[in-house]
Amino acid sequence: MKIAIFTDMFLPSVGGIITSTCHQAEELVKRGYDVAIFAPGERKEICDYKGAKVYYLDSKTFLFSDFRISHPHQFGKELENILLKEKPDVFHIQTPFPIGLAGIYYGRKFKKPIVMTLHGDVETYTAQITKGRFEKLIKNTAGKLSMAFIKFLCNRCTKVITPGNSIDKYFRDYGIKNTVVIPSGIAEMPKQKGRIGIRKKYGIPRDAEIILYFGRISFEKRIDVLVRAFDVLEKTNKKAFLLIAGTGPQLKPLENQVKKMNLKNVKFAGFVPNEEVLPVFKASSIFASASDTEAQGLTFVEALFAGKPIVGADRFGAQDMIFNHKNGFLFKPVNAKEMAEKMSLILNDRKLAKRMGIESRRISKEYTVDKFVNRITKLYEDVVRHNV
Repeated sequence: MKIAIFTDMFLPSVGGIITSTCHQAEELVKRGYDVAIFAPGERKEICDYKGAKVYYLDSKTFLFSDFRISHPHQFGKELENILLKEKPDVFHIQTPFPIGLAGIYYGRKFKKPIVMTLHGDVETYTAQITKGRFEKLIKNTAGKLSMAFIKFLCNRCTKVITPGNSIDKYFRDYGIKNTVVIPSGIAEMPKQKGRIGIRKKYGIPRDAEIILYFGRISFEKRIDVLVRAFDVLEKTNKKAFLLIAGTGPQLKPLENQVKKMNLKNVKFAGFVPNEEVLPVFKASSIFASASDTEAQGLTFVEALFAGKPIVGADRFGAQDMIFNHKNGFLFKPVNAKEMAEKMSLILNDRKLAKRMGIESRRISKEYTVDKFVNRITKLYEDVVRHNV
């Protein structure tokens, strides 16, 4: 069986959608599937990603440095001829942008099953247009229009994948049909040692309690809420340090916020290479995120694999991965004071922290890449069988 994956986000950029797509493609190839990926880029030659063909379509940077929009002129005969040669059995759409739209168009034209994955809260993400300014206005105008368009697209697909029960209900309540819940998974994180090395690298004392945020630095992640929560926490816990790992368009404004608040125990790690991801998690006492837009959030999954207590906003993906009082705490979205209280409970009770870490590790077994691809391949077989 041949699978064509259409995505407007791919290597060399980084992010949750890209990581999920890479894991999926690699594991599909290992299982004997032919995979062709259509993604934005600059190269003309056909590339290879661990056995999957990659067709990079000409594109330009849009909104922020790691997001690219492809030129529509390529979606005519040029793309059609490639697809006629590849003859995919399933069209899998990862993003509802130009390349994803082309995938839906040709899937319908060739009368092939179309599977689409919805990765997040579309209404909130539209506020990227103004980099978070006038968020409510953008959500109620462009956001509502975007959701209506997403609904139109999804209801023309054979199946729509959502990564969690909470976000699935959100989309179904909006009128999107034919959804199926398939959480994304990651490969087992390799066992590495690096606790002291990480602390030395970022200038954090050995006896400090590290609260980790790991992920994209952008407005919808609500890192400003986490910073305000840390400001509250730091007043009662002088050993607490906040390590913010990642890059993104809001990095400079966030650094300015920290400087203005005169927070000395906040460190910015920037981009973290793959070999340091597990050591960064292992060095931390808590993984914390104030984001209320995560459909799932692969960094939540990484925190589970690393066996860490998690504190997250009570909405969407966090609701599926944080079992309140068991492997972490949920707090009311955008409530910095409550977030600080939850983090304080964990830092002040070592037995609780250890018990939560063990529970996170147990839960992580539901989010392996093997289980993820088992569910994906079963879905592919089903849609092909019923499409014949």
